[in-house]
Amino acid sequence: MKHIAIMLPQNYRGGSLRTSKNIAKSIFLGAQKNNFPVEVCFSYVKGGNYDVQNDFADLLEMGITVRETEWKTISRDKVSSIISTAHLQKSVLTEPKYIMPTDGASDFYDCDLWVIISDRTTFPVFPIKKYLIVIYDYIQRYVPEIFETTEVWNIQERSYFITTRSASGIFVTTPNTRDDMISYCGVNKDKIHLINMDFTPLLNRVENTQKTIQKPYFLWPTNTTQHKNHKLTLQGLEKYFIKSDALDCYIIGTNTHYFLSNQKNGGGNFLSKQSYISQIREIINASPILKTKIHILGEVTDAVYMQMISNAVFLLHSCLYDNGTFCVLDAAYMGRPSLSAKYPAMEYMNQYFKLNLRFFNPHDPNTLAQQLQFMQEEAKNIVLPSKRSFKKYSWQANADSLFKLIIPYLE
Repeated sequence: MKHIAIMLPQNYRGGSLRTSKNIAKSIFLGAQKNNFPVEVCFSYVKGGNYDVQNDFADLLEMGITVRETEWKTISRDKVSSIISTAHLQKSVLTEPKYIMPTDGASDFYDCDLWVIISDRTTFPVFPIKKYLIVIYDYIQRYVPEIFETTEVWNIQERSYFITTRSASGIFVTTPNTRDDMISYCGVNKDKIHLINMDFTPLLNRVENTQKTIQKPYFLWPTNTTQHKNHKLTLQGLEKYFIKSDALDCYIIGTNTHYFLSNQKNGGGNFLSKQSYISQIREIINASPILKTKIHILGEVTDAVYMQMISNAVFLLHSCLYDNGTFCVLDAAYMGRPSLSAKYPAMEYMNQYFKLNLRFFNPHDPNTLAQQLQFMQEEAKNIVLPSKRSFKKYSWQANADSLFKLIIPYLE
């Protein structure tokens, strides 16, 4: 019996949590399909404000165990001592500090393989177990302002790179990220596997979970990080809202309630977030038309999210860069088209899932305003894939191919 741990080193929510759980479920099901005896556990960060019984109900129902984890910082000398005491294979220790996952029990020593979701580790991972890493993007290459200073950037990114380069294998879901792995992170291409993108709808059907919004609107799912391109998007919205028949905009997403003027504090993983949130708040407050036409709901439940998509005229995706965002898939599944910023991952996703996205230049507010008007007038005429067509992209459909890539790392 082999043991595999799927590990989140950050308290991810939204699409990142969703895809991480799908990887765990795919591995679990893939092992069954290949008659390979495996136990799978899922590690989430302590203090991440998760509701275990609700947030991880799908994992628990399958028989995947869930472990609360604290990632502790340890010195190089301590790492060397542990390796020597446990008679482990010696590693070259280049950094003064490392991090290791602890769960108050086995600390994942009982696992034969770790699958770490993302390289976002505060220090390099303690080299005690064979691990794979799933990399979604290198946002900092394209949007360096997500770090407060160049110094913070260099220190943090060094940890990311060491964690990634020390992995036995690397999984990516887009060709652009694969290319970044080679040219930016400096990873040997033979270690990289391009895996299938998966999409499984959050809900099979949508029930009315709140009072229906009376006026037509479009939905803007986002969060409070800089790569979501709020400043330019708000400029484009102002130009669009000038028209008397312009649709209202509803904003939802993690921490977006901090954009409201009555919220005193911001939050997040990066030091610059506090000031950035204040800047966005000031832009909204300084514009009477934005204050009138934008409605911020903050983070909502999956049921409310899907209901709001199903009632929207269309969905707006504003990002400067990432690995592709699932909200456009949710919208297409619910029969709603999307207007998306144009960048490589979204173009790949559009082609991969046949979404018929409408694109705008994320650096030009004028084209955004023009495309918003187009969507208002033509959204109902955009042809979308059928619900049935999404079944071939589910985590269940990808389970066999994903697990076959993992088998060599269990030997």
